[in-house]
Amino acid sequence: MRNGDTGTTPDARVGTDWGRELVAWVNKRKYYPPQAAMQGEDGEVTVRAQVMANGRVTSVDLVRRSGSRWLDMALVALFRDQTVPPPPAGE
Repeated sequence: MRNGDTGTTPDARVGTDWGRELVAWVNKRKYYPPQAAMQGEDGEVTVRAQVMANGRVTSVDLVRRSGSRWLDMALVALFRDQTVPPPPAGE
């Protein structure tokens, strides 16, 4: 994942403050799998996460694969069964 890439599709209705909070949440928790590093693998991964009003992630779907199963699994695992910053009310 690149810096600032949350792995989510931006939505103009969601406030920029929440977007920054989510990016900070991802940046604090993201990691580069050692298996991918040892094999010199890199790439961009995109996931779609459904989030409840309280920030609880209820599902994570792999939208675009990176070409590395390790990177793909790492991003999905980053969101699975987690609680992210809650989205703005009504979103």
